[in-house]
Amino acid sequence: MSHRDPWLPVPGPSPLPAPFNPHLEVSLPLPPLFDVDLTLEALQRSSYGVPYHFASESRSVRRLMYLDGILVLTEFQFPLHSTELKASSLVGGSTEGGDTVGLSTKQLERFASTSWGLGDDLARCYAALGEDASLAPVLARYRGMRLFRAPDLYEALLVAILGQQISVRAANACRRRLVDALGAHLEVSGVRYATYPEPERLLAASVEELRALGTGRQKARYLHALAQAALAGKLRQVHFDHLPDEEAVALLCEIPGVGRWTAAVALLRGLGRLDAFPAGDLGLQLAAQRVLGLGQRPSEGELRSVAERWRPWRGYAALYLWGYLRDST
Repeated sequence: MSHRDPWLPVPGPSPLPAPFNPHLEVSLPLPPLFDVDLTLEALQRSSYGVPYHFASESRSVRRLMYLDGILVLTEFQFPLHSTELKASSLVGGSTEGGDTVGLSTKQLERFASTSWGLGDDLARCYAALGEDASLAPVLARYRGMRLFRAPDLYEALLVAILGQQISVRAANACRRRLVDALGAHLEVSGVRYATYPEPERLLAASVEELRALGTGRQKARYLHALAQAALAGKLRQVHFDHLPDEEAVALLCEIPGVGRWTAAVALLRGLGRLDAFPAGDLGLQLAAQRVLGLGQRPSEGELRSVAERWRPWRGYAALYLWGYLRDST
C-alpha cells in the first residue's frame, strides 16, 4: 500500500450519498500487486475520472454509464483491510421488483475486472520493465498502480479528442460541460449522476452547441465524425481483436481528428492494449527526459526508439511516467 495521502483535494464530482439498493452485486478477488490507494488516486486525477463520484471514507466510486446498452449506476468499493473489489449496479429506469432488464452478474463481473485491470500480470510487467535500471525509482514509487480502462473505445476516443492541444484543466472542464449538457442523467438519493452522451445524442448536437461547451469548431466536427464512426459500427471491439497495435492505430486514424497520439491513448484506455505507447505525448517526453537523465526532451521518434526496450508493457511504462510527471511538478 502507498504511504502517500490517496485522496488529494482535486476538483471533481460531489461525494457519494447514502448507499443505494442495488439490483446486482458481485465480489471479485483483488490480484497480487494491486495498490488500491494509488489506483484510485490515479483515476481521480486523470481525464478518465470526470464522470466518477469519489468517496474517500469508504474507498468507493460511482458513475452512470451504459453497460451493454443498459443505463446503470455502478458502484465500485474497496473495503478497508479487504482483498476484494465489490461491484454493484442499479439499473436506470428498471421496473418494480428490481428487474435488471437483461443485465447479468457476468456482465458486471466482466466490466469490473476489465475496468480495474484485474487481469494485468504486474509480476511479468515489472520483470520486463525492471530490466531497464533507469525505471527502478518509478516502478518502486507506483508499484501496484493499475491501468484503469474506459467502458469502451468510443468513450476512450471521446475523452482523448477533447484533450487534444489544450491543458488538462481546460479539457476536464470541457468534458464536465459535455457530460452535464448532453449526457444521460439519473438522480439517486438526491445526487444527480451523468454520463458521456451516446453517439446519437452527440451527433444531434450542432457545431454551435458543441462550441458553446468549449470544444471549438474544428473539434466539434471531430466529435461528429467520431459519433458517425460509432454509429456505423466501426468502433466495435470485434474489428480490432485480431489486429496488431500498428494496424489498429492505422484503422483508428481513418476517423477525422484521430492521429497517432489519440489512437494510441484510446487503444490503451479503451481496449486495454498494454503495449500501446503514445510517443508523441509531450508529458511522456518530459517525464522520460527526467527519469532517463537525458540532456534534452526526446522527439517522438527518439522516445519510440527508447521505449522499444519496454515491450510488451510500454503502456504501463507510460502510465507510470505520467504519474511521475504529475507528482514531480
